[in-house]
Amino acid sequence: MKSIPLMFFSNKEVLKSTKFHIIAIIIIFLINISLISTPNFFGRINSVDIITELSDIEEAFEMIYENELDCVVEEKMMNCNIEEDLNYSGYDILYTESFEDITLTNSTIYFTKEAVAIYYIEDEQIYTLVGNYSLLDGLDFKQVKTMDTDVSREEHYDLATDDILSAVYYSTLDENLVMIYMAQFVQVTLYTVVVASLFMLMNYRAKIKRLSYINSYKIIISSMTGPALLAAIISLFNAGFASMIFFIIYAIRAMFVYFKILGSEQTYLD
Repeated sequence: MKSIPLMFFSNKEVLKSTKFHIIAIIIIFLINISLISTPNFFGRINSVDIITELSDIEEAFEMIYENELDCVVEEKMMNCNIEEDLNYSGYDILYTESFEDITLTNSTIYFTKEAVAIYYIEDEQIYTLVGNYSLLDGLDFKQVKTMDTDVSREEHYDLATDDILSAVYYSTLDENLVMIYMAQFVQVTLYTVVVASLFMLMNYRAKIKRLSYINSYKIIISSMTGPALLAAIISLFNAGFASMIFFIIYAIRAMFVYFKILGSEQTYLD
């Protein structure tokens, strides 16, 4: 196991992974999945900027506060008493017990008992913010207007809106991160199977058989860690680029690792 840090950059050390116990390989694989998922994690977190695409949303919520909309969040549930059709700053205000099929013709703030969806429509483009009330317990639109504050009412409304929209966005973040991890798990598992099959196909056609099927998996998973770590580091600066670069670098490294096997007098059949 002392050779694991060297596997980040040394193909020779990667070949030593054939001596690892299968449990160690599984742990390395799970670590790889976490590293590979990091660009998507950062991408999802940084996508909170979608809020800035919701044009006039601040003005719509300002009217909600000014008109003291009768909506309260208790125990992560929204209860509203809206008896008329409302439109604030171009946004229709709707409330139903649960989401129903609706045809969006205007920008809409759509409250339900358990969730909220905000749609901003510009030409044929629809910007969407969807979440729940898990981070908004105790919210009462009627109290925002009368709340004591040290700032101007306009700034107070802006801060309240920022807090509400951010809470809606981050309310489903944990679920999304789990989905990202599981999606990467499936994707990388399939990718590993494909690369292992290619390794074995080339091994089958070689005059001297140098590689067993289980060892091909061990080598492929171990050679993945370096590119995955590099992608995770790059994601701190550019998540989109990091997501693409991993598979490119990993494919190149896998090729060099296999050539290393072919050029070696050692076999990896046990």
